[in-house]
Amino acid sequence: KTYEPMLKMPVKNPNIALTLRLHASNAYCAQGRFDEAIALLTNFQIQPGKNKEEDLLSRFAVVSNLCYCAEQKNDIETAKAYMNELLALKKELEALQEYGEKELSTLRCRELITFHDGFSYLAEHYDLTILRAIEEESGSEASAKELIELIELVQNHRLNAVFTEINGSAS
Repeated sequence: KTYEPMLKMPVKNPNIALTLRLHASNAYCAQGRFDEAIALLTNFQIQPGKNKEEDLLSRFAVVSNLCYCAEQKNDIETAKAYMNELLALKKELEALQEYGEKELSTLRCRELITFHDGFSYLAEHYDLTILRAIEEESGSEASAKELIELIELVQNHRLNAVFTEINGSAS
């Protein structure tokens, strides 16, 4: 019951909205309220994420919960259908991983400097090393000392490229 009022609140972040639904559906399952858990998840449109992997993982989490509910209700045919969907999603995730590994396997330099820690998942997946994550705050600029450290990192590790992104900071 704790989650139910939150499910009616508008949530801008689709990851938070999905997480709330997953937690609530788990709570419903723990209480044996499988039909409510199923309704909660099947009546929710998963919003596109930042990348295909995020979309697949979100769908995997939802289908996994739906499969569990169907099994608990002894609805074997529906559970099998969800299991088949899980296997297809797993196959897509594995293909995406293999694609990334293949495309990045020829990199001579496996070190990065990034502009936030959000790339740590990429580094972990593909055996890359983040030398430094620049967490610049809006309205602040890197000091001369920080710039010198960055230049030395680039030179010492012979980094061929530095990629930037616009993140709301004018610095």
